[in-house]
This record gives sequence, C-alpha cells and structure tokens, in this order.
Amino acid sequence: MQVPPQPPRKISALFSLILKISLTLVAFWFALRDVEMNDLLETIRQQKPESLILAGLCVFFQVVLGGLRWRNILASLSEYGKKVISAWNAVRLYYISVFFSSCLPGTVGGDVVRIWITRSDKIPLSLSVNSIILDRLIALAALAVIVLAMLPMLADVAEFDFWLVYGVIVAGGFLAVWLLRRIEKFFEPYRHIKIVHFGLYFIGCLRQMVRSSGTGFNALIFAIIAHIFSCASTYII
Repeated sequence: MQVPPQPPRKISALFSLILKISLTLVAFWFALRDVEMNDLLETIRQQKPESLILAGLCVFFQVVLGGLRWRNILASLSEYGKKVISAWNAVRLYYISVFFSSCLPGTVGGDVVRIWITRSDKIPLSLSVNSIILDRLIALAALAVIVLAMLPMLADVAEFDFWLVYGVIVAGGFLAVWLLRRIEKFFEPYRHIKIVHFGLYFIGCLRQMVRSSGTGFNALIFAIIAHIFSCASTYII
C-alpha cells in the first residue's frame, strides 16, 4: 500500500526556509542600517579593484581553512569519522556562520546559527556544540602561537622584558595542561550535576581530539594559516 505524504514535514521545511530568509534579511539590516549608500558607493569607486580581489581571496581561503578545520574536529569527535559531514558542507556552514558573526552584534550569533543548521542535519546537539567550542579554543591557541612568535619584535617596540613575558605564558600553558589532566578526578563525585556532567563530557571530547592522530596539530596549523590570511586581507584593505 502506498504511504501517503506527511504534511508536517512540508510545513517544517517551509518554516525552516522562512526562518533562514528572515535571519538573512535581519543580518543585512544590521549591517546596512547606519550606512550612507552614497558615501559607500563613492568609497567603492575610490578602491583599487586588484587590491579588493586579492583581499577577497584571502578572506575566501580563511573561510575554507576554517571550515576544513572544524570538519576535522567534528570528525575526530564522531563515531562516524569523516562521514559525519562532507568537506563542502562544512565549508558552506562555516561561511554562513562567518556571515552572521560579521553582521550580527558580537560573534556568538554566527555560532548559534551554525549549531542550529548542524543540528538540522541530524548531527547530535552535544557533538555540534562541543566541536564549535573546540574550534574556538584552537583558533585562540593559534593566536597565542602567533603572539609568541612575534614577542621579540613586540618587546623591542613596547620595551618590555621578553623572557619574563615568555616565561609567564609558558608557565600558564603547563598549568593549563596539569589542570586538564587532574580536573576530571576532582569533579567526578559531582557528575550527577548537569553543568558538571556537561563540563566533564567536554573535557573528554578535548582529550579524544588530542589523542586522535594529527587532528589537533592539523587544526592548529589550519588556524594559524587562516589568521595569517586574515591579517593579510586587513593589510591589503
């Protein structure tokens, strides 16, 4: 017997489409609400097309690297491995989150949109949330690596003791690793508390990603290169 179509799914798909269009229009409104269009057009006319194209390419590669970095993290946390999400879909969702992060106040909006869309692709909520938090942490760690590499130059400009600052940062890193190795035993008796349970689950995800062969290192390298592309696009503009 032929199974009749299910109207609720059509309604759900229509509601999802309307919500996506509405969020996009709201984002454009936030981005353009205080912009004088005549001044904007005059500014655009004064730009060098080749510089804008080069800056756009830098931003494009930054987004691609960000999407691939997030996919590696997501795959390392998932029991399905690389099959959890395709490279194209990861870059597409990452680009959408970057758009909303740029247009909406703060950067949380883009992450919320990415979680929502990822959840609609039947990826567990806890997996998408933890992967995005880890993605943010790795991006922050990449910035720390760049700052460490630039410390000698910054020390000459700002006239501070390079070795003192370097020692404090390295000591802070070792302290963070030490706490990460022991914090689970300390909070284990309180696992029944929801927030503690989620925290311990996140720590487990972090350890799993670190133990995955090359995942953490590759994600860090992708993040460093993405930051370099971001700095290059800013300099060109």
